[in-house]
Order: sequence, then C-alpha cells, then structure tokens
Amino acid sequence: GNDVLYQMCEKYPSHTNEEEIIGKIWLIGRSYAAAIERAKKPISYTEHVGPIIKKYGIELDAQLSHIKKHSPSEPEYLQSVLKTHKFFTDVLYEITAQNKRSLASKYLHFHARNHFYIYDSIVVQNIGAYELTPCRGKKEELTKKLTSNEYDEYYLDYIVKAHKLNELLATQNNGE
Repeated sequence: GNDVLYQMCEKYPSHTNEEEIIGKIWLIGRSYAAAIERAKKPISYTEHVGPIIKKYGIELDAQLSHIKKHSPSEPEYLQSVLKTHKFFTDVLYEITAQNKRSLASKYLHFHARNHFYIYDSIVVQNIGAYELTPCRGKKEELTKKLTSNEYDEYYLDYIVKAHKLNELLATQNNGE
C-alpha cells in the first residue's frame, strides 16, 4: 500500500490541480487513520480541501523542492522541514480549525519520504520507550533562526528524538 501512495505522489507531486490534491489527501489520510474530515466543522473536499490547499500550492511545492535538494545532516535542512511542516499544518488548520500535525507529517512524508518523519500517537509513544538523552543543544541549534510561530513544538521534539534514535541505531549497526 505504501508503494502505491509513494508512486501517486511521485506521479502527481504538485499542488496546482484540485482533483489530484483531493485524491492524495483523501487516500493518505484514510490509509493512515488521519482523515481530514475528522474535524470540528463540516468539511467538503471539493469546496474546502482542494481549493484551500491549491491556494497555497505554489508555496508548498517550492518548499518541498527546496527540502529535496538538501542533505538531512544540514541544520538548515531540518529548519526547512520544520517550517514546511508548520506551514502545511497551518493550511490544514484553515480547513479544519484543528491542529492536524499527524496528517501534515504523513502527507508530507509521501511527497518527500526521506525528509519527513511520520508523526502520530503510536510512534510518539514507541519512541518514548527508548532512553534518549535530551538533546537540548540540538533543539536550540534547529530553532535559532526560527521564530516560535515557524515550527510546531511537538514535531520539533519528535524529530530531535527520531534523529537521535537514528544515530543510535546507525552506531549499533556499524559496531556489528
């Protein structure tokens, strides 16, 4: 199933066609238990979702393109990931009047699989099972050029832990 979602986002990467946008958000949201219509107010894909995401589509496409050109080891890269995640979370908030950080991370992941960690309650709970030394310096490094309204604090905490876990696993794998 994931391969189909990756292929769909590779074949239709932009956010300028409402039908493509609706198809992507619907399939990703439904596949990952993060459907956009789970909102406080009634949501119409054709009246709300497609037109509003399309309104911000050129900016979203530019941000995704920028991110794909950088290495995950660059601090500026992670700052761009944080900004893009927050940007898209804000777009989804305009549609739903709810914070949809999980849907935003899943949707962005399928557009840039090696750049966005999927955030949801199960993953957050499971990553908490690992004893990861707090990375206060890493958080400060990531946010020093960002204002607090340019990133989501929960997603920031999560990606710092995810990077720490990746480093830990890489070290363990290299030692074998």
